[in-house]
Amino acid sequence: MKASAGQKFFFVGYAAYFSLLLIFLLFFLDKYYPYPYIENSFSLFRIIFAALVLSVQSAFILTAAKADSPVECILHMFMVLMIVPNAAFYASTGLNFGFLFVYFIFSLLLVFLANFFDVRVKMPVLSEKGRVKILVVLSLLSLFYFISVHGFSLNLNVFALEDVYEVREAAREERSQFGRYFYSWSTKLILPLTIVWGMLRRNYLLVFLGLLGMLYLFATSAHKSVIFSVVLLLAFSGEAGFRKKSLLFLYGAVLMVAVSMAIFLFFEFDVVQSLFIRRMLVLPAILNEYYFRVYAEVPAYYAHSFLSGIVENRYYDTPPYVVGLEYFGSEIISANNGFASDGYANLGWFGAAFQSAVLAFVLSFLATRPISSKYFGFLFIYVYQLNTSALFTTLLHHGLLLLCVVAVYGFLAEGGARKRFRIRRS
Repeated sequence: MKASAGQKFFFVGYAAYFSLLLIFLLFFLDKYYPYPYIENSFSLFRIIFAALVLSVQSAFILTAAKADSPVECILHMFMVLMIVPNAAFYASTGLNFGFLFVYFIFSLLLVFLANFFDVRVKMPVLSEKGRVKILVVLSLLSLFYFISVHGFSLNLNVFALEDVYEVREAAREERSQFGRYFYSWSTKLILPLTIVWGMLRRNYLLVFLGLLGMLYLFATSAHKSVIFSVVLLLAFSGEAGFRKKSLLFLYGAVLMVAVSMAIFLFFEFDVVQSLFIRRMLVLPAILNEYYFRVYAEVPAYYAHSFLSGIVENRYYDTPPYVVGLEYFGSEIISANNGFASDGYANLGWFGAAFQSAVLAFVLSFLATRPISSKYFGFLFIYVYQLNTSALFTTLLHHGLLLLCVVAVYGFLAEGGARKRFRIRRS
């Protein structure tokens, strides 16, 4: 089947993205950001092979779903955040090929489940006014709860990015276990959804409540992601469809990598490059390799988690802290990473495949609910979490399961009727 003009833009974008990351890994990583046991070496065979793998993956995504499908959108996010960086890492080091296979298995499962298993859930139908009332109540509940925890003694220096770590440490000590969960649900879903809903419907009470809550939580926690998430969600709340936004997301990543490298080369300023390329894109691929090295012989078997007390814990701490001590030399560094390496740490390659299957089921359920492209940003937030956090942490602590509930009740349906995912048949 001949590729359309839009599909060709995706192929060109992924080729440029892969090439830029490969240049960074071959010529920048070892010299400016060395990591233990990570040595880059040029191999034309590995580069060609990785490029072929990406071509197959891209073709699969672009021919499997119709335009504006949330499933296609999620798969493009996986390409940008996980698959291309890991392919470039493999091409430059010869490491991590197994994780590329895991991501491909996930893609196949997501497509299969979304197309052939439509899980129907009968829930009470909420009116527009009913949803607004729920958002108002949840926003007020979030604000009042955290005021009861932190009070009104705010450190406004955090808005100038000062005293950040002191404020974070104080917030962690003041919050209970429930408070930590509720904080994550509030900043990633409840309050941002209230803001976006208010903006789309010009309900400025909702906007005010959401912004007030987010500003208060930023002042008491100093997490920059609180502000960044709101900006991101509003930036992607326009009328464009899922495919167009996915294309903009891809070329935005290409531009981000190119500009970051240019700033470093011409001005010798590496903060942007270190944050966006090294930290967001390359480090998760490196951590995949570290998790593989630590748990290759003896997996953790979830002894630190829900099987604690049933299975003997052969390690002194959870996988992030074990890897943090082993490769970063610190007992306080938590080297959190995504669902694939977490699954591998607990049950080997079977665990990585098992968690891929669980994730594919959850995301297929979410993606086949009524979701407007105006809520593209929420999908990005949770796909990004899946690249930096364990699967069950993302489902429960970060609120991916709560997002599914929100979608079931129609909170993400603004802007159009449901569009079912279908495999193209020529």
